[in-house]
Formats: sequence, structure tokens, C-alpha cells
Amino acid sequence: MVARAADYPWSSHRAYLGLETVPWLHTEFGLGLFGTTLDQARSRYAQWMAEELFASEQRILDDTHPEDSRVLCGDRFLAGLPPLTIKRHSAVTLEQLAQQVCDQFGVSVELLRS
Repeated sequence: MVARAADYPWSSHRAYLGLETVPWLHTEFGLGLFGTTLDQARSRYAQWMAEELFASEQRILDDTHPEDSRVLCGDRFLAGLPPLTIKRHSAVTLEQLAQQVCDQFGVSVELLRS
């Protein structure tokens, strides 16, 4: 969508960097995880974001499916997925579909919603 995270207008990233102020956004706690002073925290946050974004892009590129570059996973990932079997009905409600998936994977509907 954008080349740099700071260019994305609907992100809090610019506020965390100190490039803009968003009145309802409180960055103190998040930045406090990166350092004891504001300058130190923002610098470490910027470095962490740069490293994480690069690592994420590299993981995606390294694990792109060989037959279709739009699929962001490789054969190893696909092979590890259990087969999804959904009972066919003429009209399945979203609630019924959610329950079928939860039953198959052994999770609650509340967990699926979260």
C-alpha cells in the first residue's frame, strides 16, 4: 500500500515517531517499553519497526508458494493444515458454518469471534 509505514495516513506509527500528534492516542505506555526517555524510546521503536518490517517482508518472500506468488505460504505450511470438511447444505447460516468449523478444530465460537 505504501513504501514506508510513516506514509500510511491511518496508522499510529507517525505519532509513535513524534511526527504528529493524535489527541486521542496515548503512546506513553508503548514507547515506555522501548526506553526510559522519550528520545531513546522513539529511536528504539523506529529501529524495531524497521527490523520487524524487513523481517516480515523477507519471511513472506521466502515462503511464497512456488506455483502461485499470490499465495503467501509454501508447501510445508499447506501440508501442515488439516483438511477442512464442511457439511454441505442447501442453505447454511453463518452461525452453522462457524459451529461446524469450531467443532472440526476443537475451539469455541467465542474463541473464533475473538
